[in-house]
Amino acid sequence: MSEINGKDTTAGRLRYFAHTKYGSIKSLAEAMGVSPSTLSQYTTGKCIPGNLMQDRLRSLGCDIEWLITGSSVTHEIKKMRREFALLMKEYRAFQQRLSNVEENILDLNGKVKNNGAR
Repeated sequence: MSEINGKDTTAGRLRYFAHTKYGSIKSLAEAMGVSPSTLSQYTTGKCIPGNLMQDRLRSLGCDIEWLITGSSVTHEIKKMRREFALLMKEYRAFQQRLSNVEENILDLNGKVKNNGAR
C-alpha cells in the first residue's frame, strides 16, 4: 500500500477520515464548506491543513493530533483507562481472596484455641 493511500501520512489519514465518517471526500468537503478541489489539495498531500482547515475538521469530529501526527493522546488515555479498569477488577478480586484467607485463618485459630483449652 502506498503511503498516500494509507494512514501513514496526513493526506492518507484525511482520506481515511473522509471515507469512514462521511463516505466520500466530496461529502466531507460539503460538510466543511469547501469545494472538493480545495479539499483534494489536502487529501493528495499537496498541502497540510493549517489552522482554519484544522478548526473546520475539528468541528466535524476529527482528532487533529491524530490527523497530523498519526497518534493521539486521547487514544492513549482511553487505552490506559481500559488497562486501569482491568487492573482494578483484578485487584478487587485479589482483595476478596485475601479477605477470605484472613477469615479462614482467624476461624482456624479459634478452633485451635478451643481444642487446646479442652
